[in-house]
Amino acid sequence: PHFMAIAWIYRRDYAAVSFPMLSVDDPEGGRVARWSLIHAILLVAVTLLPPFLGFASPAYLIIAALLGIWFLVRASRFLRTREREIAARRLFLFSIVYLPLLLTALVLDRWLA
Repeated sequence: PHFMAIAWIYRRDYAAVSFPMLSVDDPEGGRVARWSLIHAILLVAVTLLPPFLGFASPAYLIIAALLGIWFLVRASRFLRTREREIAARRLFLFSIVYLPLLLTALVLDRWLA
């Protein structure tokens, strides 16, 4: 999702230098946004696994689920809106925060256990 958001934001720059990117060949951004949402779903699914594998507590699961829901909301807005530039930028910015928060929750969960 992070990379697809960047690709959409800078699609004109990629096109200007003839760099082959999905965002260059997708003028409406639907395919870029769909791939972004698919990867967000897969990422969130993987981040919910640690408690089921015995590596984290239910507290981590709650935090990961809340962060994951917010991430999926951002990715789905990128798909649904006509203002893709704004939605892509918001998805990109949240993706910068998402993983550090998630990993902090996992570390604190293990440290407090």
